[in-house]
Amino acid sequence: TFMVVLSILASLVFTVLSGNSWLVIALTVGMMLAGAMAAVGHVTGGGDFNPAVTLGKAVAGRLAWRHVLPHIFGQIVGAALAALVTWAILPHTFSDALGYPTRGALLGTSAPGYGHLSPLSQASSGQTEFGLGVALLAEIIFTALFVAVVLGATRKRARRSGVAPLIVGLTFAALWLMTWPITRGGLNPARAF
Repeated sequence: TFMVVLSILASLVFTVLSGNSWLVIALTVGMMLAGAMAAVGHVTGGGDFNPAVTLGKAVAGRLAWRHVLPHIFGQIVGAALAALVTWAILPHTFSDALGYPTRGALLGTSAPGYGHLSPLSQASSGQTEFGLGVALLAEIIFTALFVAVVLGATRKRARRSGVAPLIVGLTFAALWLMTWPITRGGLNPARAF
């Protein structure tokens, strides 16, 4: 979770250096998720870096319910550490140069948001936005699709092929691109935390 959330936060904070490219960010986070799965996915049966995936695995009978809360706690700690590291590596002058009063304010731009905080609202100068209901619906549906792909790609027979990290990473990147205009690409409650 630390690796995945760190890639999301760092990509979003430093996006100004890559021309604010959503595609660059999506590919970065998708590749980092694939790398994290390849590195430690064998420990949890396919890479359990997301509380939604943890719940999906428990519902599918692939994770004992007694392990759900410890997994989610670890994911939240990993996400919090990723935020701390991202904040620590931000130069003080970088936030000043971009017009943010503090590094924390700059880091806050990487948080998921809806309404006036959605990219659509910001791009349209507040003329149109996604409300809370639409944001929740999109996050629930797209996160459920992601969980379904993780469950399918990490079942025992599929895991032997070795392509699960690639499938999951590319799927996450695609879903991230679809949810970016609505919520800044949440898809992971630990990252939203």
